[in-house]
Amino acid sequence: MTLIVVDPAVFIPSTPGGQLIEQDEIRLQSAIDHILAICEAHGARIPTDADYWRRVETRLVQPLLVRTNNRRIKQGLVGLRNRTQILGHHTNPSPGEVFRVWGLWDLFRHPALSAEWLEIMERVVVRAAIDGRPLFLATARLLTRNVRRHASDGVALEEVTRWRVAVQLPNAAGHKIKIPCVQTKRQIDCPWTTRFDQRLPHASPQSLLPFCPPARWWDYKVAAVQTIRAKPCFVDCYGNGWTRPRTGGGYHWDVFLRQQHTEHFGLDHLNICEHGLPANQGVAGRIHHVPPDKAPHLKANPARVHCP
Repeated sequence: MTLIVVDPAVFIPSTPGGQLIEQDEIRLQSAIDHILAICEAHGARIPTDADYWRRVETRLVQPLLVRTNNRRIKQGLVGLRNRTQILGHHTNPSPGEVFRVWGLWDLFRHPALSAEWLEIMERVVVRAAIDGRPLFLATARLLTRNVRRHASDGVALEEVTRWRVAVQLPNAAGHKIKIPCVQTKRQIDCPWTTRFDQRLPHASPQSLLPFCPPARWWDYKVAAVQTIRAKPCFVDCYGNGWTRPRTGGGYHWDVFLRQQHTEHFGLDHLNICEHGLPANQGVAGRIHHVPPDKAPHLKANPARVHCP
């Protein structure tokens, strides 16, 4: 069984009062659906003590219920409550034990949340870490909190700045328990998507050019975003730059290729299908389209690119 601690910011709407606006309902419903999907797929439970989930419900959930008539949201909130599990007494720290935590201050000492949440979340995350089961933190992504926006030449990318937190237990000889920050089931199944855009295609038997993450993608010293050809790009292990189309749509990535792959494909730029696109738009990791003026230069039947 897996444990998934839920970030209280998931339940904070963008407007302070009145009926929830449509954007907030869509975001909240999506977040709840994804957390429930993780619970279903991984047998996950939401760990709680006597205080954490009670405060989530009284301070955040109950005010939401009077602001929406969305039945799916209300059923989802009940579904989350049904998946809570009280942490056992064995997870209570002994008197005098000292724990070190990393990353929680960034998330929970933030203007979006009242000051009480930092202590509450530190306590429940530490106790869940003591429990010893696989542990995840379901977070809401907010600009200036755990997301940085890069915009240039008509293109905007959002870079995740906090993709995991950590706890060091007493007498752990320096060992840290790494806790991934997730929003969807895919981020558990494909861990590098906790840091990189989930629309990037992973390697599969069908992919021609997948996004191959840097070998140490989890390391904060490894840059995830660089400027290539005046545009912000996610950079793969080969140095190729992946950016969004200037049109803002298209179900694909604009990929600027390094010399190695330019020679391989015959072009220095490809339009590669994104992960999760509609079936009638193509296959993730394959070429979405080639402009007519570039089509003659594309090599016939290029071999698949493999991730190291």
